[in-house]
Amino acid sequence: MRAEVSAVRYQDRSAAELAGALGPGKWLPTEVPLSAVSIEEAHDSDTNEVWFTYAVADVSTPVPSGCVAVTSDEAKVPDFDRAVRIAPFAGRIQHLWGASGVGFYRCNGDSYDYDLVFDKESKQAWAWSLGDTAEKP
Repeated sequence: MRAEVSAVRYQDRSAAELAGALGPGKWLPTEVPLSAVSIEEAHDSDTNEVWFTYAVADVSTPVPSGCVAVTSDEAKVPDFDRAVRIAPFAGRIQHLWGASGVGFYRCNGDSYDYDLVFDKESKQAWAWSLGDTAEKP
């Protein structure tokens, strides 16, 4: 049986807002930074697993409010083989565990809790919820 996977891209946060993609009951949390660009989101509506990524130009606020720093050991490590079937961009983060210049976060979103990794060099964030605390929009 094929998973119910959907994916979408937005040029920036404003485009995501215009599309009604942010907020409670949506797949993207309201807390995505105002400076977020190149936003990609993918989810499996059967399992409520969700992935999203974005870049920021302004590195002073790259991580959403509601996130607290954790160690890489505390972050929920996803099954990367499964993750790339849902969100191909998820494969780009596997090498970040143990890398320098990378921050790991546990985030309390308005629709679900999620983990996030931010790479300071690329100014890119990747976030995921494995479906265990996600609410179906």
